[in-house]
Amino acid sequence: MTVSDYLATFVSIIVGLALADLAGSLHRLLRSGPRVIWDWLTPLAALNVAFAIQSVWWATFNGLVHTQSVTFAEFTPRVFSTMLLFLLASAALPDEVPQEGLSLRRYYDDNRRYFWALYALWVGSILARRVGEAVIDGHRLADIAWLVGGNAVVIPPMIALMFLRSRLLHGAFLIVLLSVTLTSWFSDRVGG
Repeated sequence: MTVSDYLATFVSIIVGLALADLAGSLHRLLRSGPRVIWDWLTPLAALNVAFAIQSVWWATFNGLVHTQSVTFAEFTPRVFSTMLLFLLASAALPDEVPQEGLSLRRYYDDNRRYFWALYALWVGSILARRVGEAVIDGHRLADIAWLVGGNAVVIPPMIALMFLRSRLLHGAFLIVLLSVTLTSWFSDRVGG
């Protein structure tokens, strides 16, 4: 087993647990039948997270394939961002459906600050990790700015959505985020 295999396996376990948590929550919602009052924002948020999980797993191979050695300090930021992704997956859908029922609209409204805070922290942790890696690798400041620029634009709207109640804005941003994620990764190949 190579170093990259060893590291990718560890990250894949956390990513797999995140997807399993999301799938388990969806299963409980579907099995609860009429006790769940469905709403479009909660499943849309969960779908975004599902594709974020897949994109992390997808990027893990290409990001670690050439790794020959790594220190604990270098690997810790990757573990931290992956743990944030797990927490985000856990927050996307409710864990339980009470006997008296559950409104997914109310769940989203009550959970939006936590959800968007985790999303912004997750994206920010990835950017911080990439900047740290670029600095360690001796990249120029202009290269680092380019690396961060396009991804950093999503953080301010995520923070704003913690405080804005407009369901239309939430839905529009989730659709844009999903579109960007899908177009970014749709044609990407593992190992290519």
